Amino acid sequence: MNICIFLNFFVGIKLRCITVKIRNMKISEVKNDIKPARLKSLDILRGFDMFWIIGGGALILALEKMNSMAWIQPIAAQMHHVKWEGFHFFDLIFPLFMFISGVAIPFAITSKVEKGVDKKSLQWKIVRRALILVVFGIMYNGALQKGFAEARYASVLGQIGLAYGIAASIVLHTKSVKIHVVWLLLILIFITVLQLFVPVPGYGAGLLEQDKSINALLKVL
Repeated sequence: MNICIFLNFFVGIKLRCITVKIRNMKISEVKNDIKPARLKSLDILRGFDMFWIIGGGALILALEKMNSMAWIQPIAAQMHHVKWEGFHFFDLIFPLFMFISGVAIPFAITSKVEKGVDKKSLQWKIVRRALILVVFGIMYNGALQKGFAEARYASVLGQIGLAYGIAASIVLHTKSVKIHVVWLLLILIFITVLQLFVPVPGYGAGLLEQDKSINALLKVL
């Protein structure tokens, strides 16, 4: 489409004709070309967490060995996991990663739905990604060396996969905040029942000691 612009009435100079080519594009195609803005605070928090995951704690411990200054010793003490009761800074790194992943899920799922991606295909991708993480976790625990019969199935990757699969599916199929709150309450109730009312063989139910809780049973699966 040719658009000729004349500003004779304003400056008395005839401007050249400007040719504008407009392609026949659907609104959905235009949206697909628009990159969503990054949530910088989440990116910064992800970078902070990844620093500790890839070796920030080891760096602090190495500095403690090299340097005898008193100020680094309390920091280095936080770079070890607590055996059971309480927590150190190092115990919060993985929960922080789970939190970051959960915050990112609505942005990723909602943007794809708004672009017109079919929900069935999205659900399949969610299930596939969750299963891949669970399988990788089992393989990391020695399934290829020991065989699946003797492999330990509980893993960090498996926990990430299951949590992602459940959370992403809820976000994909529900938009109401009230429904999300209901799901949150149901999950908390399920965890409470699991911790307090499901009996552990040889010990019974409701015990929160390290070797007698439901956590210990799930850990050795």
